[in-house]
Amino acid sequence: MASHPTPEDASPNHDGSKPSANSLHRAPTRAKGGRSKKGAVMGGKLAALSEFPLDVMYEIFCYLHPAQLLAVSRTNKTLRGALLRKNARWIWKASFRNAKDIPEPPTDLNEPQYAQLLFDKSCMYCLSPNAPHISWKARLRFCKRCMKTEFIRITDVHNDEDEILVRSFIRDRVHSAVEAYDGNLYPRAQVEVFCAEYNRIHNDKAQISVWLKDQLWIYQRISKHGDRLQDWTHRNELKRRQAEKDEIRQIRREFIYERLREIGLGDELEFKKSRDDLNGDWLLKTPQRLTHRGWKIIEQDVITLVQASRTKRLAREKEATLQARRDLLAKVYDDFLALKPLGSVFPVVGDLLTVDRIRTAIENTPVDQSMTWGTFRRLIDKIPQSWFVQWRQNADAALVNVVSRDLRRPATIADLSLASTHFLLRASYHADAKVYVKMYPDVLADASVVTRAASDSLSFRTKYWPWVPSRLTASRYVLKVASALVSLAGHDPDTTTRAEMELHDPWFISYPDSSESQRAAVMRWPYVMNEILQKNIKKLSVLSARCRWDFRKVGLGVYSGDPQDELDAGLPEVDSITLFEVDTRLFEVDTGLFYVHGRLLDIGAHVLEVDIELSELDMGEWKSMDGFSGSEGRGGEH
Repeated sequence: MASHPTPEDASPNHDGSKPSANSLHRAPTRAKGGRSKKGAVMGGKLAALSEFPLDVMYEIFCYLHPAQLLAVSRTNKTLRGALLRKNARWIWKASFRNAKDIPEPPTDLNEPQYAQLLFDKSCMYCLSPNAPHISWKARLRFCKRCMKTEFIRITDVHNDEDEILVRSFIRDRVHSAVEAYDGNLYPRAQVEVFCAEYNRIHNDKAQISVWLKDQLWIYQRISKHGDRLQDWTHRNELKRRQAEKDEIRQIRREFIYERLREIGLGDELEFKKSRDDLNGDWLLKTPQRLTHRGWKIIEQDVITLVQASRTKRLAREKEATLQARRDLLAKVYDDFLALKPLGSVFPVVGDLLTVDRIRTAIENTPVDQSMTWGTFRRLIDKIPQSWFVQWRQNADAALVNVVSRDLRRPATIADLSLASTHFLLRASYHADAKVYVKMYPDVLADASVVTRAASDSLSFRTKYWPWVPSRLTASRYVLKVASALVSLAGHDPDTTTRAEMELHDPWFISYPDSSESQRAAVMRWPYVMNEILQKNIKKLSVLSARCRWDFRKVGLGVYSGDPQDELDAGLPEVDSITLFEVDTRLFEVDTGLFYVHGRLLDIGAHVLEVDIELSELDMGEWKSMDGFSGSEGRGGEH
């Protein structure tokens, strides 16, 4: 009987080399029901290929998967001859390069042979379809019948020259195709080729030694490639099984969806989140086909699942609506505050959400009913003034509590307004977090004080927190520094308020840490406190009123210090920079002469003789942050 042509029949190797022993086996025979000769003449859709120029047809074939290219090469004699000629090898190479997931072709097989090994499911001996056995290292596919006739055990090898030695060589140089408890099976043809070659050259010790080393090297190389093919097969098998499971799951889901639509619950399937929740339940994701009888068993459980999903969806939609209303309230409240006097202190949005009238309006208004800008403005306008007064009294009392607790002395509301009273805010509860200085009454409306990871679930969900001093502390060290600065400016720290201190507007200059540095920072009140703590400044002096006036006059012109710029400005040339930066809070100058409106100004002449050595204060109190560590655990909320 005629057998169908294989790639090996056309040319054992494209480069004309001798084919490996793996491709040598008896001529295949075809059993009844085998492949027919249909398709010997190009016809149907493939008939159009005969009209294409050969180079165009080759270019098309390059983009085929190797499995598809193998199938095309077996369509008819014309395509077989075109694809299996030596000068067409580049097509196969390109096809394998484009198939990124396939291990590279080995050196012991040409590309058509490799494609046959990977994708032809028939037995390489009898060509029976769907051969169940494959040995990647032996390069063979075979059926159960041929396994009995075409494979032998090592004990079946007989050699008159040196039987035991030959058997040991075979174990390390011929790949077994089947591993069995009673002895591995080796391809008969490969064993015979090995024995024949061994018998031919075994008397030549030099030649036999080289040949055995070569065979061992080939064996090891093929073993490594076979391992890669085994991994590739395993991955493909996992993908195939997963695809089968996914297909069964999808069929099961569609079956359940159809039943839900029949009983009037299909509308919930239109919502992606609800559908995802349903698909994640084991009732729908089990990879098992569902029958009508099976549906009756799980029907009530699925209905309960759909109803629960609907309840969660409605809750999500309601919460999204409520959050949108809270966001709109925040915008309306910003507009409300914009009309208030500058410097006035009002509660944050989180506090407004605690007002019963506003909270009830947001939460109890039907979800399908819109709330406009005017609605929230009327709600804000209806808040009684007594509520704002009471909020301020409670907040002031909470701050007094912080001062009394951390400074360990009785405090009053009047103490909050003193220039020497400062609060410390740690950016987070981490030990190395930055610490910032805050003053009253700014601390009541400071966003950095309010914004925090709250323990209250409602506040965390709404993004708006009511004001609480849980992260605020007072420090005796900071009190000493602030009192010293107030005294340095010529005022009494026990009575001078923040407003009075800002009215006098003292300016302080810090000295560089090292003699090499020529930069000095000029700082205004109250920003000087943050600079001291952040930069660990050790010594400060206060500038005279005349010097402050001269600095203010420089506000319209900042000189770069470049001599050419100074000449262009009509200023005399000097060696040092004039003014580095002008800012409302602080700026830096050279610790020497600088220009003010075209004339030289000596900083030393305008620095008051009184100064303060910050290093003399007890830094240990600052390091311990007084009651900061203790307040972290308490939370400090009221």
